[in-house]
Amino acid sequence: DAICRMIHHGMGVGVLPEQTIYRDLGDLQLKSIPLSDPWAQRELVVGMRRYATLPVTARHLVDHLTQHNRNGGIL
Repeated sequence: DAICRMIHHGMGVGVLPEQTIYRDLGDLQLKSIPLSDPWAQRELVVGMRRYATLPVTARHLVDHLTQHNRNGGIL
């Protein structure tokens, strides 16, 4: 949100996740240019100390986020 507002006020440009910029395109009159270069591709991970010690709701979230993980879930 802060980066989008800085862009709106003419303070520069930003490299942002696609969903972030699209949320603010209309309200702040921002324009976007998709990046397709290899450096712009990201692999996201879920970080935690120990799965077994997470609250049940957090474990459900981790399970949901990793259900299609090519490694088969929790590492």
